[in-house]
Amino acid sequence: MINKIVNKFKEIGLRRFIIGAISYTWTNSSLCKWSKKDHPFLGMFVGDYSKVEGLTFFVGNSLVSNALKSKFLLNRYEPQERLALQFVNPELPTIEVGGCMGIISCILNKKLKNPVHIVVEANPNVVPILERNRALNKCNFTIINKALGYHPYVELKLQDEFLKSSAVLDYDVKYRSIQVPTITLKELSAPFHKINLVCDMEGMEYEILKNELEIMKNKVAIFIAEFHASGRNDPRLIEALIILKNSGFELINERKYTYVFRNTVG
Repeated sequence: MINKIVNKFKEIGLRRFIIGAISYTWTNSSLCKWSKKDHPFLGMFVGDYSKVEGLTFFVGNSLVSNALKSKFLLNRYEPQERLALQFVNPELPTIEVGGCMGIISCILNKKLKNPVHIVVEANPNVVPILERNRALNKCNFTIINKALGYHPYVELKLQDEFLKSSAVLDYDVKYRSIQVPTITLKELSAPFHKINLVCDMEGMEYEILKNELEIMKNKVAIFIAEFHASGRNDPRLIEALIILKNSGFELINERKYTYVFRNTVG
């Protein structure tokens, strides 16, 4: 064991050895494991506003649970998606599907040079919070209260916590349903030559590949998506990654279930 440590030290040098040792110790510590979980009691200490990446967001709505609020306190709100935003092309129009409260939308908007940023949010209950956070951070994006879909209306399943809503996922808890008008990627992208597409659609990311793959190949330069899957071996996820690869989308970054693709043929 000692010989292995000494050999590793010689191989990578003092600085990298120390950083690696600290990282390993932290990753395997009880405190690290604790910090990766939701803690509703901590959320009780979060007021109506919280900061993420220097921006201020309103979270003082009854639909925002204390468990969710604890993510802000521990800097655990969508960390993979936030890191993936570095890959957007700031010069292109951006279409974002699944705006939620606007945290990702506002962080993304600050990175863009192109003034066209469209945010699609299906849940009408969350749109007022999205609008409020847009104004609070002086962001410039257009909000469309529709669902991505391929019938005139879809049934949106809503849980008590507004983050948990979907037109395609089946929940194992009680939910209520509402009818939401739809819009397609074809309609959204019609005015533009090339776009960034950023998606967190609670399962609809599979539907867009099934229904609008040709539009994606022709229009989408950068595709960022959180894929909702039961695990790495989920057949839907495996199939989606194969479809994207065979369609010319090169995987350039992956963190947990958030993937970034670059269109190499369109």
